Amino acid sequence: MFEFYLFGLQRSGTNFAYDTLKMNFADIKQLNLLECPNDSPLWKHHHEPRAGFPNDAPVFAMYKNPYMWIESIKQRNAMDFNWSHTRQRDSRIKPMKLLGLNDNGTKNYREDSPNLARMWASHVQTWHLDNKYDHTVIRYEDLLVKDTLVEFLDKVQSKYGLTWIAGNKYKTPAPGEVINSLDFNHEMVDHYLKGQPTLIKQIYIDYVNEHVSDEIMEELNYKRVYETLKGKDSNTLLDSVKEMDQIIRGEKPPGRVTEIM
Repeated sequence: MFEFYLFGLQRSGTNFAYDTLKMNFADIKQLNLLECPNDSPLWKHHHEPRAGFPNDAPVFAMYKNPYMWIESIKQRNAMDFNWSHTRQRDSRIKPMKLLGLNDNGTKNYREDSPNLARMWASHVQTWHLDNKYDHTVIRYEDLLVKDTLVEFLDKVQSKYGLTWIAGNKYKTPAPGEVINSLDFNHEMVDHYLKGQPTLIKQIYIDYVNEHVSDEIMEELNYKRVYETLKGKDSNTLLDSVKEMDQIIRGEKPPGRVTEIM
């Protein structure tokens, strides 16, 4: 039995990666599946290795293009992202602050706007560049293209001596088959592969370019983007972001805040 850990931020494609590995290889087991509690060092969405993490199995570190990942978090189902990251302890990541309750009674957490870019960069730094464990990088986009999918699966099979499942070689789940991504479709595949955000505002592009180093972008072979295709009023947007950050830092009382998604 080949046992492994898989770590990636929410909406980075961890379920798709696991299902792909499970479809192609026999006798494998991920040791930190969904039922692993998020206060455990084994929780798969930690953006850095936590105290108590056992060095007893290989690690897969999962990434999605940083611009497209932020778009996924902001515009699609972010799962438990907001709640969980009030509990992260990386000094580079400013904690989010509870501003009050939404109209439906749920808690309203807001973050410093650069946090998403900082968190993505921190994940690459800690789980890949500084990682002391046996680990393999998975780029989400590589699983969407046949040539890079074949290259990745061949590498994993050779590295760990895995056994192919007869008739399933180089297979991936069909759109709509992966848990928490049931609305995924071929149009979204093309969108991710272009690497050009269309659903987030300019400020998030700028924060990626400010907080994600050239070293990290080059290491994972991601290209810089300098402008979103989403229409924007940059002055109004910048004012709203500054307003939100002032509230989070306690410099301004919460009130009616301009939406910055």
